[in-house]
Amino acid sequence: MVGIVSNQLTDNVAFTNMTLIDNGFSASANVGVEGELQTAKLRNIRFYGETEARECTTPDVCADGWAKGCYEKNAIMPSSYANHNKDPLVSIPSKCPQYKIKADASFGGVTTYENIQFINFKSGKTYCGAEQRLIRLNRHNADYLPAVRFISTRFENVAQESIAYLFTPPNEWAVVDDCGQFPCTGPLNSLIQFERSTFAGSILPLRTESNFQIIAANDENSGNFPTCKKVADWNGYYCNNENFAIITWESLDEDKLTRIITPIEIIGMNLTTRNVINTFMDHMWDGFYTSMKRLSRWVSII
Repeated sequence: MVGIVSNQLTDNVAFTNMTLIDNGFSASANVGVEGELQTAKLRNIRFYGETEARECTTPDVCADGWAKGCYEKNAIMPSSYANHNKDPLVSIPSKCPQYKIKADASFGGVTTYENIQFINFKSGKTYCGAEQRLIRLNRHNADYLPAVRFISTRFENVAQESIAYLFTPPNEWAVVDDCGQFPCTGPLNSLIQFERSTFAGSILPLRTESNFQIIAANDENSGNFPTCKKVADWNGYYCNNENFAIITWESLDEDKLTRIITPIEIIGMNLTTRNVINTFMDHMWDGFYTSMKRLSRWVSII
C-alpha cells in the first residue's frame, strides 16, 4: 500500500518526476541521520486520489467497522529525520514498516516539496468509507517533524476535508517507558507551509489563497494565533501567517539522557498563547526492556 519510501543512511534524499496513484501512502521521503541540515525533497510529482478501481463492491462498508477494502488512502507522509536507518529492502518483520521511527528525532532537517500536483481527491472518504487525505503525519514519529514547505502546488478537484489530517498524540504514550506523565508533543508542533499554490477543477476547498499554513489542533496554543481557524476534518488549523517557525533546543549537560526537564511552557508575549511541551520519547532498549533514558531535546512552534 506504500508507493515509495526511504529511511536510509544518507544526508539527502529526493524523489522526482513520478506519477503515484491511489496508495495507502504514495510517498514518504525520510532521512536516517542525526544532524541539522539534512534534506528531503519531492519535485515534479503527480498524486492521484482514489480511482474507479474500487476495493469493495458496497459503498461505505467501513462505517460498520473494518471490512475488505477499508484502507486509508494518503498522498504524502511528511518527511521524518532520525538517528536511525534501515536497509532499502526490509526483510525482517520487526523492522517494518520502513517509515517506523525507532530512535530520537534529529536536531533539524529541511523539507521542500516543489511542483506537486494533487488530482482527484474528491472526498475525505473513499468509496468504501475509509479516510482519504493529501497529507497525513507519521504515527511513529513522536518527537519532531521539521517544517514542511510546499512550493507551487496545484490542487485539482480537491475537496476541503481531504487536504490533511494531523493526529493528536495518543494517551498510550503517557507511560513511564515512553513519554512519562503526558504524551510526547512533537505532533502538536507540526507546521505545513504552502507558497504560490493554485486551484482548479469543479471541486475546490473552501479557501483558495495561494499562501497558507496548516498547524496542529493544539487548541490552547494554535487557537489563539491571529488568522488561524480550526478545521475539524483536519484536526488542525488553517492559517494566514507567514511568520510561523519551529524552534529546536536541547540540554548540553552530560546527564541529558537521565535528568528529565518537563513540562516546559512557551507563553506568547501577549499572554494569549500557551504551549506545554514534553521532551523526546524513550527509544532505547536494554535487552527486552526500555532504557528509561530520554533525550532532553525540545521543539515548539512559534
